[in-house]
Amino acid sequence: MKILLTGATGNVGGHVLPLLLERGHDVRCLIFDSKNERRIVNSWKRKPEVVWGDIQDERAVASAVTGVEAVIHLAAIIPPMTDQNPKLAYGVNVNGTRNLVNAAGKQPKRVRFIFTSTYDVYGNTQNQTPPRKVTLPVNPQEEYARHKVEAEKIIQNGNVDWCIFRLASAIPAEMSLKYQSMMFDVPLSDRLEYIHPADAALGICNAVEHADVWGKVMHLGGGPRCQLYERDVVQGAFEALGIGALPEKYFSTQSYYTDWLDSEESQRLLNYQRYTFGDHVEGMKKALGWQVYAIRLFRPLIRHFLIRQSPYRK
Repeated sequence: MKILLTGATGNVGGHVLPLLLERGHDVRCLIFDSKNERRIVNSWKRKPEVVWGDIQDERAVASAVTGVEAVIHLAAIIPPMTDQNPKLAYGVNVNGTRNLVNAAGKQPKRVRFIFTSTYDVYGNTQNQTPPRKVTLPVNPQEEYARHKVEAEKIIQNGNVDWCIFRLASAIPAEMSLKYQSMMFDVPLSDRLEYIHPADAALGICNAVEHADVWGKVMHLGGGPRCQLYERDVVQGAFEALGIGALPEKYFSTQSYYTDWLDSEESQRLLNYQRYTFGDHVEGMKKALGWQVYAIRLFRPLIRHFLIRQSPYRK
């Protein structure tokens, strides 16, 4: 199948691309031209066709979509950049999606369109009985979630066969120490569902070949074994690295937009749930390599640095 993939250099996309190639698909990637993106592309062992261009550019998008049978749209500007550069974030997240849908809708054969949204679209549901179901009305309470809700509507109204996945927290191993101030915004008592990026990629790749996913909005989550609390995620990772748990007083007490998900339908159709958060922690330690020993050696300084990132420390 000829597939256009956006977000190939990202967290989930970095797992989707090699899996598509391994399965024999003809993959074209639309990638924004920058030094960092060039570095990542040059590191790929198996190289797809690459179209260098901006997803906000209608002509570049039209060229990238020409001749494809499916689009897997993963590219997005995520927090905190959605707040730091709202114009760029809206241009990529909403207008970029519109450009893709419009271009796909003009192809001679109907195109399959897979889109990754977020479980943040429901807003704060910590006072409700879990798990969240896709029938729950959306209630976005921050810009990234609002962008995703608008993009979902564009796709559903487009001339494409669509499947929308609302993803749980797909935390990349290499970013676990880069939460800094953002991680303190989630109370340690909040429910959170984790999904390993490789599992999310498997679900997406299985979906593009599946006959029964089109016209569906589904959750993509790690399943019951990955239904955790923020305390398990943040403090568990810090304990595993030798940093130790951080005092609860440095975390927000106002509930956030995470929760547990009903992913029964997506798991039944796509059979993708394999890994746990424990596997993530092991992957994080492997990604850090020798730095784990340095972290333990400089534990007091690192704890001091992390605590200073908390906006609630005063």
